[in-house]
Amino acid sequence: MATVKKRPIVIEKTLNIAAKEGLNYANKIYNEIEPNILKNQQILEDNHPASLLSKFSEPTFDNTNITKSAYAALFATKAFRRREPCGLSPIESWEDLAKVVGSESAKRINFAYKSVHDIDLFVGGISERPVIGGIVGPTFACIIAQQFSNLRKGDRFWYENSNLPNSFTLSQLNSIRHVSFAQILCRTMGGGTLQPHVFLPHEIKGNERTLCGIGPLAPIDLRPWV
Repeated sequence: MATVKKRPIVIEKTLNIAAKEGLNYANKIYNEIEPNILKNQQILEDNHPASLLSKFSEPTFDNTNITKSAYAALFATKAFRRREPCGLSPIESWEDLAKVVGSESAKRINFAYKSVHDIDLFVGGISERPVIGGIVGPTFACIIAQQFSNLRKGDRFWYENSNLPNSFTLSQLNSIRHVSFAQILCRTMGGGTLQPHVFLPHEIKGNERTLCGIGPLAPIDLRPWV
């Protein structure tokens, strides 16, 4: 079984404090995941919190992230109240805030800030009620979605971007799009059985474990490349 060294590899030259921590301590996150989760098909279950605020219980977590936002100059924008770019209503009063985060959370935030215009993005974001099926509120959901969209559209090597010399043909793209995460796991695990929809329990009808390499777990169709 492969192991990951506990001692972090320190990378001094990074653009900001957030990037530095991500690079230096990613191994800590990896070590908290069961190494055999893929092979043994175990399930990590977590209850969705009422808001993202209850998800992080470490005493210094919130303070650290508020400080990071100051380093990144987010304190100058107080971006939480300006939610219009995401199609969300702006926060102009404490009553507006209570509709978004709930009355109890609004009271706590009111104790720390004199005006809703001063609320830090991180504080407001983690206080929002999560969107349906998610663990973050509407503001963070919008920001995260926009970041992923920018990364994809701005990367000329993204496989779906066209009009480039080495772009995939439509038939090749269709073949790639038919590849499921279950098929990838089958190749990673070297065979065995797996449910076609790996994020759903195998007890669900139609999602029974299937032998890797056949049916919905068959390898990618390479004929469009021939």
